[in-house]
Amino acid sequence: MADLFCSFLDFQSLSTNFKFHLFLPPKHYCSSALVHSHSSRINGMRRRPLHLTLFSRPSSPNFDVISTHGTKPGVYAREFMKNCEKFIADHNGYSLNNPMELLNLSVAETHHPGPSTVLIAQLVGQDLHVANVGDSGFIVLRHGAVYKRSSPMLHAFHFTKQIERGDDPSHLAELYRVDLDEDDVIITATDGLLDNLYDEEISSIVVNSLGADKKLEEIAELLATKAQEIGRSTSGRSPFADEAQAAGFAGYTGGKLDDVAVIVSIVQRQSTPQTS
Repeated sequence: MADLFCSFLDFQSLSTNFKFHLFLPPKHYCSSALVHSHSSRINGMRRRPLHLTLFSRPSSPNFDVISTHGTKPGVYAREFMKNCEKFIADHNGYSLNNPMELLNLSVAETHHPGPSTVLIAQLVGQDLHVANVGDSGFIVLRHGAVYKRSSPMLHAFHFTKQIERGDDPSHLAELYRVDLDEDDVIITATDGLLDNLYDEEISSIVVNSLGADKKLEEIAELLATKAQEIGRSTSGRSPFADEAQAAGFAGYTGGKLDDVAVIVSIVQRQSTPQTS
């Protein structure tokens, strides 16, 4: 399934070191040969809003379970993401209480047909709030181990739940609230990563890379590249192969070649300016 290739924007909030981090789709798609990764360093543990991640992905025209006849894949997702950007900019982040509110507002203003998955996450104080529809997801690592992760939302194997015009997000979205601690690592990604790498593999790459003083963007790139490598493989195990076999495809091995978008973030306490 094709993921949107996303660009990265920052919106600096007033009187704080917090930033709004958004993934916004440009005018083209990322082919399965391309890898897209980003990183961010989250400063601060005070109660300020941080819209950390926005993923939106169109349904695939090659996926025969979902009809996209008469629609252009990605049009709905792009309009939806532009609406998210608009609401955050208009509110300066402060009057948006949670990801579900942003999801409701943006869906109500998105008028093109065509379904999409979406993940919206917000950092408020020490809590990560997430609203998710579909199979993008997040993993929080603490002391090198998985502390919390999302679950993919599927109707059935390889049949992803999605949102479209006229849907009520409150009936679709799964909500998460995760208490964060300093030095927690947050990996937010599309299913191109999560279908091809086990949690233990992701954790190992992150821990070893941090131990080698690699930059966050380098870690994101390593994860995305490894996921693409597994995706091209036709042998061996992968999370997707496990699910395929559990669904009755006994002979399936290897990964699932797909577009990959990854954000790697580290939570750090915001320094308090010293007063004389």
